[in-house]
Amino acid sequence: MGNIISFYSYKGGAGRTMGLANVSVLLAQMGFKVLIVDWDLEAPGLEHYFKQYIDIQNIHLQDGILDLLLNPEKLNWKHCIQTIDMTKEQIKMDLITAGKRTNGYFQKLRKLDLNQLYSEFNGFEFIENLRDEWKTHYDFTLVDSRTGVTDIGEISTIQLPDMLVLFFTAMEQSVNGVVDIHRKVMKAYQKFPNERLKLLSIPVPGRFDSKEEFMIAQQWFDKFASKLADIYLDWLPKSIKLKNILELTKIPYLAYFSFGEKLPVIEQGINDPAGLGYAYENLAALIANNLENVELLLKDRARFVPEYKPATQ
Repeated sequence: MGNIISFYSYKGGAGRTMGLANVSVLLAQMGFKVLIVDWDLEAPGLEHYFKQYIDIQNIHLQDGILDLLLNPEKLNWKHCIQTIDMTKEQIKMDLITAGKRTNGYFQKLRKLDLNQLYSEFNGFEFIENLRDEWKTHYDFTLVDSRTGVTDIGEISTIQLPDMLVLFFTAMEQSVNGVVDIHRKVMKAYQKFPNERLKLLSIPVPGRFDSKEEFMIAQQWFDKFASKLADIYLDWLPKSIKLKNILELTKIPYLAYFSFGEKLPVIEQGINDPAGLGYAYENLAALIANNLENVELLLKDRARFVPEYKPATQ
């Protein structure tokens, strides 16, 4: 069975969607079967990171998550699948967009009634079946989650995932927000009617500039380690200092990649320890290893990162 990973950021702005797009490329390049899902229905656009490989206009004519939620009895998720074929890089993955992007998209979004979905169309079982089928068909399903643990956000942060990737920035509001959202998610997860293993979470400092302001960066790492400690309890060995893992999972700020939707893992590569691609590879490797044997990432990174293989899907 595969894993479903939800990418979440507190009030956006931490590079969540860019992180998902780049990590998905690396996982697919490692030979895993990957599905990416745009669950951020209010701010859709995951597909733009792959505009060099797909026909955006045609993609926007196809059904997606919103259409699926509005027509749970008529539309099958397999009919929403779009294939991203990165032939030169020998990468293939599947995509489900937020929905058909016609002029009436946001009108349809306003009509979405999740209470009705759950009460009249057995929405809980519908999402559970969706979850089970994705886990059966794919090694990894990466979900771009709607910010917040309310309505549509509850599905993507509580019911769907096996793991949460929590993006945040070096701001008190962002760090405190992630801590608060994690607490709320865990509280809701404990009341979940199905018996599951623990929902694991990876905190990821996004758009972090440690190159120019080294001393300030170290102070923030100390603050992160103090405030986020409880989130690591379920998976990080006690032998590893939180500050060390935070330094490895931080996504550095590089001005060039802050413009437009880019894939630095392709454009910049993955070999520069100061680069975005290297950081995304650390995160992809943690996900690929299901947060196990984390000591290897620090002691023998080459063994921890899965071998790259041609596309399998």
